[in-house]
Amino acid sequence: MEALLRLRITAPTAPDTLFCYPFQDKDPFTLETSPHVFFIGNQSATRSRTIEQRIADEDNDMDIDEYTSIKVKLIALSKFSEKGELLLLDTETLETEIVKFDIQEPSEETAVDEEGDDEEMADA
Repeated sequence: MEALLRLRITAPTAPDTLFCYPFQDKDPFTLETSPHVFFIGNQSATRSRTIEQRIADEDNDMDIDEYTSIKVKLIALSKFSEKGELLLLDTETLETEIVKFDIQEPSEETAVDEEGDDEEMADA
C-alpha cells in the first residue's frame, strides 16, 4: 500500500494485466495529490496505520529540497462476509475503530424452514 501511495498509482498493471481502455493523454489511475485516507479492500485482515509522507513544497519553485510532511491513514479492509468486521473512521481525527459481528452459517433446519415460508407466501 505504501508503494502504491508513494508512486501515486492505483492500478499499476493496467492495461497490461487488468482489462481497461488504454488512455493516451492522461492516466486516470494516477493520483495527482496525496490523499488523507488511502484504503484497499479484499485483504486478509482489517487494519489501519498512519504514515507520514513527504511531498515537495509546491509554493517554493527555487529550492526543490524543501518538503512538506502530511499524515496519511492507510486502511486495509477484509471481506465482511468472511471476517464480519467493519472499520469506523473519524474523519476529523483519522482515528479508527474495528467493529466485529458474529457470522453464522445457516443450518440445514433454517434453510428448510425458509423454503417452507416461501411456499406459504406463494399460496396466500
